[in-house]
Amino acid sequence: MQSFNDFIVFGLMALGSFSSGGLLPAYGWNTVLWVSFVPLVLAVVALALAARRQMPDAAGTPSTNG
Repeated sequence: MQSFNDFIVFGLMALGSFSSGGLLPAYGWNTVLWVSFVPLVLAVVALALAARRQMPDAAGTPSTNG
């Protein structure tokens, strides 16, 4: 499982690196920065949803809805 995780992480890093290398000369630095916000926002939303699911409800038990 660890090797699969490493493959995904490093593969996405390579994809991001090559993509930013193509965006920079074609559209400029501001576009590269704005495009980088998309995965950042997705990660923040995913973390917020995961944290929300882990918060205890009023009775003190973790939420199990969904």
